[in-house]
Amino acid sequence: AEVAYTAFVVGDGGQVYQVGEPGYVQWGAGTVANANSPVQIELGHTNDPETFKKDYAVYIELARDMAAQYGIPTSLDAGGAGTPGIKSHLWVTQHIWGDHTDPYGYLA
Repeated sequence: AEVAYTAFVVGDGGQVYQVGEPGYVQWGAGTVANANSPVQIELGHTNDPETFKKDYAVYIELARDMAAQYGIPTSLDAGGAGTPGIKSHLWVTQHIWGDHTDPYGYLA
């Protein structure tokens, strides 16, 4: 089983759980991505549409807040390796390493 150590997990109807300390290396996206991302956020899974709406709104707000705090552009999945911005696991797979394709399947 894979284990992630991220700064935050969002779930349970928009609750934010702080797991790690922003600004320190986290372990949710692979060695190169981990070393270059001050904040990693996991979005919890739910089958309830209302819970999802709350979770997703808070997830986006938290990502924007953390990007502002760390001077990261809010562009999503833009550019190649070395391009600052908010990145998905799929982007990491396509540009750095790995086989994860989330969150797009879940978000669909």
